[in-house]
Amino acid sequence: HYRARGLEQVIQEEGFDVVLTHEPGGTNVGQSIRELIMNPEANHDPKFALCLFLADRRFHLQTIVKPALDEGKLVICDRFEGSTFAYQALAGDLDFEKVKEFNDFITDSLSPEVTILFDLLPEVGLERKKNPGVEVTHYDNQTIEYHQKLRDGFLKLAKILSNWVVIDASQSREAIHQQVLE
Repeated sequence: HYRARGLEQVIQEEGFDVVLTHEPGGTNVGQSIRELIMNPEANHDPKFALCLFLADRRFHLQTIVKPALDEGKLVICDRFEGSTFAYQALAGDLDFEKVKEFNDFITDSLSPEVTILFDLLPEVGLERKKNPGVEVTHYDNQTIEYHQKLRDGFLKLAKILSNWVVIDASQSREAIHQQVLE
């Protein structure tokens, strides 16, 4: 959330109304869904996870995102459809077109104007998960091959979706922040 908070602050300083939110769990109902998603005893079948993520997304859109957009505010969301496409479709081996179709149905085809992908080698990202205060989920405990497949999926999305920007997340926080602002 660090990068999103920094962007939110700059946008506010420019005089814009902005809403910062996140998925999954950006609402009280969503937090309950997130707890189920992250429960290590839950069935982590990609279809099960897809249903939960999409339920969270629908409620999130109805209660946070659409009202903010209707009021003319900018919305910054930490994770959205791209994560679903990468985790459940590309790394989870679900049919991409079907996942996209379900997502479009749930979101009424609302998509971000810009998606920023912070790219990092899986080994480096997993090492960062060892820092104090960083949440570790069952996804983090997958094999390095899974994490490489996930990264490859995100990079594939960045190539086929024209509104994606890739930023090298191995740089300093200051360099990353500057690129996000650009």
